[in-house]
Amino acid sequence: MRNLFSNFIFNIHLKWMWLRHTHTFNWAHKPLCERYKSGVLRIGRLYVCRSCLFAYSGILLGIIAALVYPTHIAELELTRLLFVLVPVVVSSYPRLYKKLPRFSQDILRFVMGGIIGIIPFLLIHSNFISGMTCVFVMGVFWRIYFHQRKIRKLHACDSCPELELPEICSGFQHQSEAVRLYEIEATELLYRTGRGFPH
Repeated sequence: MRNLFSNFIFNIHLKWMWLRHTHTFNWAHKPLCERYKSGVLRIGRLYVCRSCLFAYSGILLGIIAALVYPTHIAELELTRLLFVLVPVVVSSYPRLYKKLPRFSQDILRFVMGGIIGIIPFLLIHSNFISGMTCVFVMGVFWRIYFHQRKIRKLHACDSCPELELPEICSGFQHQSEAVRLYEIEATELLYRTGRGFPH
């Protein structure tokens, strides 16, 4: 039991060490180079994915709206929801989405987040059909989206002038330095606690 507890504490220590070194870019979701700078916001030392920031902001606002105006949310008609949701989903298709101005992308992610935020309340408050329709439309969209995104990521850095360089590109320089510092500190911890020596 003591060994289990000791291992648990040790793993927590390692995890905390990893987060301390990597938290600045964990939520960027993109390389930190000029090519992707429009999709990443910098807040102090923290790099944040712009799309995720607007999506989660929308989710939060949707939840707040549902809590403050539960009756209004419950009475939303399916046609009105689809009138908003369908254009947002269609415009968010990767090949279309990437061609839109950054401001339009932000609005799309924010609105989609807002709809996600109110879906649980639609399902709970006697508007089950509207809620399930939104879930279905969103489910189909995300399935297509992640498939397309996977393909796009394979070619995301094509034609980048740094692609053929032997050293780490500028988009991952910050990350590599942080991981290197983590590895040094983690190795020191392993040897200091005797876990780095063969039994």
